[in-house]
Parts: sequence; C-alpha cells; structure tokens
Amino acid sequence: MRTKKYPVALTPQDRDSLKRLLRKGSQKARTIARARILLMSDKGTSDGAIAAELEVSLKTVFNVRQRFHEGGMPRALYDAPRSGQPPVLNGHEEAKVVAIACTTPPEGRKCWTLDLLVEKVGKEVKEVGRSTIHHILLRNELKPWREKNVVHS
Repeated sequence: MRTKKYPVALTPQDRDSLKRLLRKGSQKARTIARARILLMSDKGTSDGAIAAELEVSLKTVFNVRQRFHEGGMPRALYDAPRSGQPPVLNGHEEAKVVAIACTTPPEGRKCWTLDLLVEKVGKEVKEVGRSTIHHILLRNELKPWREKNVVHS
C-alpha cells in the first residue's frame, strides 16, 4: 500500500469540531462532504473507498487533503474568497443614482426610463450601462417607470 502524499492527522479538538459541524447540518453540502472526507482520511480510509462512499471524485478527496495540509481546517472546509470584478459604482455613487431615479422626470416625460437614467447618470455621476442602472434599481426595489413606486423629494 502506497503512503499518501498529504496524510491527514486530526487533533481531538479538530475531530470534535468536525463532528459538531456534521451534527448541526446547517452547512453547505460541499462543506459537509469535505468534513466527512477529513474524518475518513484521519481514520486511514483509502481515497478510493472515501470517493466511493461519499460519491465524490478521487481528485476531490486529494484536493481536500492537500488543502488541509497547506492551510489547515478552514482552508480544507471552505472555499477561498473569489476575486471577482470590482463594483462599477461605489456606495456614494449608487446613492446618487437612486436619488436621481426618485426625482421628477425630465421636461415632457411622464416617468424615468432606463435610457433616460443612463443619460442623466452619465452626465452627473459616471458612464454606466443600462444593466448596471437596472441592477441598482432592483436592489433598492425602485421602479421609476411606475409612478406609484417612486417617492418624489
């Protein structure tokens, strides 16, 4: 039998915390699967047996053990934060967009449209697209094209 490249040796405290995590059942399914992988690896169960019993791939078992070895328990159980794309507008700029949407529409218009808002926000705040404006309005539960949902200042 080959020795594992990243053996898992849990302390009694680690074992207890993993068992507590499994008993609660309030974690994501992937976190629970990773906890089970760590507990089974600690008992000396082979990777193939772990993968078969938990219905995960061998690569998943290997990755969990490797992340435990490199970063400890939190790194093995939870995903690292993803970088993602930074927000187009900061909170202050979003507040300005909301304030503009809550004002009276331009002369000759009954209500704000996304295109009118994009044009106005581009002049006063920053150039942004229709979808950005739309998402800001949705997050703030605003529908300026519906008169009854807008609070005019």
